[in-house]
Amino acid sequence: MLSTIGRVAIRRATTGANSQSTRRVLLSGWHLHRIDTSKNTDVSSFAQFAFLARKYATASKTTQTKAPRANKAAAKPTQKPKVKLAKGKKSATKKTKKKKVVKKVAKNPVKKKVKKALTPEQALNKDIKELKVQALNPPKPKPSTAWLVVCDEVRSQDPHTIGTASMKNASARYKSLTNNEIAEYNRIASQNKVTNNIAFKQWIESHTPDEIRLANNARTQLKRKTSKKPGAKSLAWPLLHDDRIPKHAKTPWLLFSVERWASGDLAHVPMLEAQKIISKEWQGLSGAEKKKYLDQSQSERTRYVAEYKTVFKRDAPYAKPA
Repeated sequence: MLSTIGRVAIRRATTGANSQSTRRVLLSGWHLHRIDTSKNTDVSSFAQFAFLARKYATASKTTQTKAPRANKAAAKPTQKPKVKLAKGKKSATKKTKKKKVVKKVAKNPVKKKVKKALTPEQALNKDIKELKVQALNPPKPKPSTAWLVVCDEVRSQDPHTIGTASMKNASARYKSLTNNEIAEYNRIASQNKVTNNIAFKQWIESHTPDEIRLANNARTQLKRKTSKKPGAKSLAWPLLHDDRIPKHAKTPWLLFSVERWASGDLAHVPMLEAQKIISKEWQGLSGAEKKKYLDQSQSERTRYVAEYKTVFKRDAPYAKPA
């Protein structure tokens, strides 16, 4: 009989999932048998061991032949079908990343510069500067009199002498001229007049009638504003003559006044006194006598409105009443 240790060893060998080979089992049994036979030399026990060995050999063959099938079955585990997610949709397990909120740094408010109020003198200078741009600058004319020709000649000969000294030299030069020399200077002045007129007309025509009209308005304001400037004399700002601009319609009173001056009756009467006389005469006219001048004034207004629209391409802003 096998000892208890031998039987346990054989049982472990036969019940394992992956059994040992027959040779290893026999060697183990033989080793145990040697240990056991040192105590018990019974032959029947050895025969019993041999019988168990043969029985184990047949059992191991059957298990070895059936094992590959189990391995094949285990090699192919059933896979669960994967659920395909629709395109464009992310898995619900993915956590949406929160956008980092960037705090805007508050900018320091820009302080607006407060404009200082202009003094009356500064405001006047500003207006004059703007009006000068609108007033336009015509070409500088050549000297148009014998005296101006002499002054220009003296100034060009001695450019370092200016002001009063230059005027004294010109005066001395002019007084020393002979009649022939004066006649020559007058001829030069006459030529300069013709040249000036041509140059001025070309300059006027280089601007539109509306630009000349606005320039004349600016010149009228400049003449008034420069006279108010403290410590300065009124500067001359003559109106720019443009034949293209229609002449304003004359009032009945103005037509009567022009007629009285043209008669020559008031030639030797002072200006202010003559105006008073004309005013009294106008007031003494009857309605029938005034009708003549009223009709002329109406005709003047009709002409002015038509010419204004032709030149400026728009209706006249107003019509002077008769």
